[in-house]
Amino acid sequence: MARAPLRVVVLLPCLLRFVDGQLPSLRVAGSSTVGPISEAWGTSASVSSKYVSITVDTAGSTSGASRVCLPGNDPQHVDISDMSRAWKSSEAVLLDDGYTYECKNTGNRVTQLDVGVDGVAVVTAARGAAHDCITDPSMGGLTLAQLRWMFSDWNNSMLESPVHGGVKLSSVAPNDDHDGVKEWSDLSQACKEVPINIYGPGDQSGTQGFFGEVVLCTKCFEKKAGFPVENFPDCDKELTQTLEKLSATADIKNFLLTQRPRNCYMPSEDDNAILNWVMADPGGIAYFGYAYYSENVAGLTAARIADDVVRGVQDTTEAKVSPSQYTIIDGSYTVFRRHLYMNVDNAAWSQANAFLEYGFSDEGQEQVKTVGYVAINANMLAKMQQRISQRGNANADYLPVVPSLCWNGTELQSVPHMNQFGTAKVNYFCAPCAKGRYKQGNDAANPCELCDPGLFAPATGQAHCNFCSPGKFSPAESAYCTDCPVNTAAPMPGQGLCDVCDPGLRTLQIGSPACERCPVSTYRSAQNVSCQQCPNTMTTAFQGATSLTDCVCAGSFFLEVVTEMGDDTPCASCPSRMSCALGSDMANYAPNHALGFPPGSEKSKPYPLLLPGFFSSVEEPLNVFKCSNKGSCPGGVPGSCSGGLVGLACYHCPQGYSRRDGSCQTCEPGAAIFQFVLVLFGAFVIFTLMHIMGNWPIARGSAQVLIAAFWLGMAVTVVLTCAVYAALDITWGPPLSDFFRALQFLSFDVNFMHIVCLLGSTSVVRLYIFKLLFFPSACVITCLAPWFALLYLKKIIKKTKILLNLFFFEKNKKY
Repeated sequence: MARAPLRVVVLLPCLLRFVDGQLPSLRVAGSSTVGPISEAWGTSASVSSKYVSITVDTAGSTSGASRVCLPGNDPQHVDISDMSRAWKSSEAVLLDDGYTYECKNTGNRVTQLDVGVDGVAVVTAARGAAHDCITDPSMGGLTLAQLRWMFSDWNNSMLESPVHGGVKLSSVAPNDDHDGVKEWSDLSQACKEVPINIYGPGDQSGTQGFFGEVVLCTKCFEKKAGFPVENFPDCDKELTQTLEKLSATADIKNFLLTQRPRNCYMPSEDDNAILNWVMADPGGIAYFGYAYYSENVAGLTAARIADDVVRGVQDTTEAKVSPSQYTIIDGSYTVFRRHLYMNVDNAAWSQANAFLEYGFSDEGQEQVKTVGYVAINANMLAKMQQRISQRGNANADYLPVVPSLCWNGTELQSVPHMNQFGTAKVNYFCAPCAKGRYKQGNDAANPCELCDPGLFAPATGQAHCNFCSPGKFSPAESAYCTDCPVNTAAPMPGQGLCDVCDPGLRTLQIGSPACERCPVSTYRSAQNVSCQQCPNTMTTAFQGATSLTDCVCAGSFFLEVVTEMGDDTPCASCPSRMSCALGSDMANYAPNHALGFPPGSEKSKPYPLLLPGFFSSVEEPLNVFKCSNKGSCPGGVPGSCSGGLVGLACYHCPQGYSRRDGSCQTCEPGAAIFQFVLVLFGAFVIFTLMHIMGNWPIARGSAQVLIAAFWLGMAVTVVLTCAVYAALDITWGPPLSDFFRALQFLSFDVNFMHIVCLLGSTSVVRLYIFKLLFFPSACVITCLAPWFALLYLKKIIKKTKILLNLFFFEKNKKY
């Protein structure tokens, strides 16, 4: 900001010496905030006696920065630049010592010196609506969020965006009437409905830059790439220029009342103009350096400021701090606390040295305090004096330029080196990611990352890692994939480790995507590398067997006794007349029989079973007998008989039962005796008739009788043949079954008579003796019975004749 510059200080003795060529001139330009310090130092007797002239121009920090960077022969070039802000990256480059800058446009090198500390005061007129609002008990000051709402050219939606600060307008302006005009009453009901008009330094001032970076979005205000621009809502420049031409207080008030637009920002490079404007505007609010405020405190009110960028003063938890010498010194007014600088052209040290030696002496630092600023501390003062005594740093070098962007597949790396002054330095560059690493995105701050397990980067500079294909794996940071070893597999793409094949599974080669089951008759335990063959005559019931115990006897073999599994032939051939299923083991017989598990059931375990028509006892299951009647022995489990039959080879029925139609049926009372008597009677009749016909005189020598006998013999032969068919292992249905059963007698089979029921015993011995004696006895009885019958018959006939003779004799006597 501009003040009346101290143009030339001339003393006659100095002029005489200058004529002799011994005294220099000094030109200073820049910030109006730092300007009073330069003026104070330049007017001191200790300094003025050493210069022909000292010119101080307070046109703003930006002006001072540009002029010190001009070529030395340029009339506008200055030796020292006063600045109330730091250098901008667009103006100069900071070198590696942290205080030497190199101008971007000319290469001039300047040394930065801290000269004091100042604060920025936010002020209103001591009387008016603005004063009444910020001092009201409901307010008591302002927050940074409320200042941003006042001084920003953004609309409400952008201010509320969480990306750029997220101002909470419901807290900042809780009484907003949404009429499109920012008014003091929007902040609180206690404030008057007066438009808020804003004032401040121009864009050449370091104070404006400092205030904008603190209050507004910093990167937005600095117009950084990728950020929306945020600035002050400037008024029309012609109106501002018109206002700057007015000097009378009445004229200024009238202009502000009649021509000033509401809410817009009116800037000036002259602190005095800003002071006059804000004091004439009851709704005005402005900002400038604390030192200038302290000179004009009588007509102004400084707002207490809370460091809250989101909420309003009524909701904030931050302390509200007023600017003062004490709060600036102790740092509690940190929100608007700033350093003040002088920047010396390294080519002008001969001119500036005396001026700066005085300024950084005890007397010069007292003048800093007299002007209204906070002097630097002793430690900082010693550093500044060293920089002056060394006349800057001739060996300052460029700071390594760290790239902000490293493209996909590259990362930031550094290489140590020695510069031309023998100083160890570091160079930064973007290098391709090594094999096994990758990087996505262009941010240089992000390093290359290791490929995750299961991924690989086969070449340098990879933006992404590739998946390992099935059958391959890779650990982290791999440049290639490795085939899975034998007996491991990787079924999915991108596996960091191969899955170990479980017992019973295998792979035949490396790089397998899946484990396969060991084939039937082989097994693999966790200790085996390959599938092992079961011992001879043994196999497995399934694929994927996991141990030797899964090997069982193959079909047609069985395990009779427990043997060592190392035996070459632990299984024996299946016993004759038995069937052996896969895994047959006689050790399974006893528990299956005891628990009643039928063969083939879910809980049953295999063992040798009988073929149909054969029998073995429960006690000796391997001692097999052939059944006389195949249908009686169904086979299967030892001791099995069909139709309720019992005994060895299912030969007989239980006590009280007789065998009929292949099954045991209850004996009917008297049926067996009746059948026995009927058979004897039939035999008696047949033999009697044969005897009579054989001895009948009429039949002797008769051809008809011989023919009849022949046909009778043929008939008997046919019947015997049918009896043979009845003995075949065929199930005959009725009526043939009844016919064949009746013919059993002709084959000397007397079972049809239900002998068991007749004898009342199932003893095999008794049955055998009965059958043995039955036919001889029947023949004797049949042969003797007709003879006895004829004798008896003759006696009866003889007695009958005598009786008839007597009967007829007595009858004749009557007549």
